[in-house]
Amino acid sequence: MTRGRPLFSNIKSHYPTLHAAEQKVADYILEHGDDVTKITVTELAERSQVSDATVVRFCQKIGYKGFYQMKIALAQDIVHPMSKFQPSVSQDKIGESYPNLECGPGDKPACIVY
Repeated sequence: MTRGRPLFSNIKSHYPTLHAAEQKVADYILEHGDDVTKITVTELAERSQVSDATVVRFCQKIGYKGFYQMKIALAQDIVHPMSKFQPSVSQDKIGESYPNLECGPGDKPACIVY
């Protein structure tokens, strides 16, 4: 689930340092990340069975100013989870790397791999 999602990796790396109540928030976000972008700090607190203040402390502990900033980072992870993806094959060498590609000399990414 964390592949290509920096916020989720960040939560997992901080997890051992979190208090039990903060871990409840982390668990909820890791399990329901897509939903968290649509709820308020109070709703996240209720669903995690912690206080609003615990949610804010959790966000600060993992490096954000508050819930809103963490929520933005979460939304960015969901919308662009692979934003840092870099192809390992240059376009001019793609035919050598993928010999079963049906592409002509000037073709763009509409090639078919089989």
